[in-house]
Amino acid sequence: MLIALFGGRPSPLWLVVAITAAALALAIMIGVLRVRTGRLVRSSPPPTAEEMELDKKIGRRFGWVFGLEGAAILIAVVMLNAAGRGDYVICAIALIVGIHFLPLASLFEAPVYYMTGVVGTALGLLGVFVTDVPTRLSVVGIGFVFLLWLTIAIILARVFPLLSQRDTSRPNAAN
Repeated sequence: MLIALFGGRPSPLWLVVAITAAALALAIMIGVLRVRTGRLVRSSPPPTAEEMELDKKIGRRFGWVFGLEGAAILIAVVMLNAAGRGDYVICAIALIVGIHFLPLASLFEAPVYYMTGVVGTALGLLGVFVTDVPTRLSVVGIGFVFLLWLTIAIILARVFPLLSQRDTSRPNAAN
């Protein structure tokens, strides 16, 4: 659609417009979420000792998952570039990032992350079979962007009603 606005010819301007629109949408979503969660945090009781201990445990596991993901990406990038196959880096990153969502699904009790992990991993694998490099970059890169936006949309669609319910269920909640 954006390319059609520029006479059907690819133009650097369409990319600027697309990135600006995406950044604006993201900023609005972050702002709304910040306001909504701010109310929730102010109205919530302080965490118990058990909750704090659980948060530490989750934080440590997340640190391991994130650290292993970063190390795997670094190793993949170095090895693929050393082998002269830098054009497959995007596939390796998609594969690794997809796999990293699988343990996060159970860690954060977010089943949608299983979908993100499986589809992200599949995108990385699919890219290996796309022989045209620009097409590979588009399929894997744009596919993963849409996957992540879909994941965010699903999570927000589940969180916003909970925030509204929480705000109205506490008569002394701060406004």
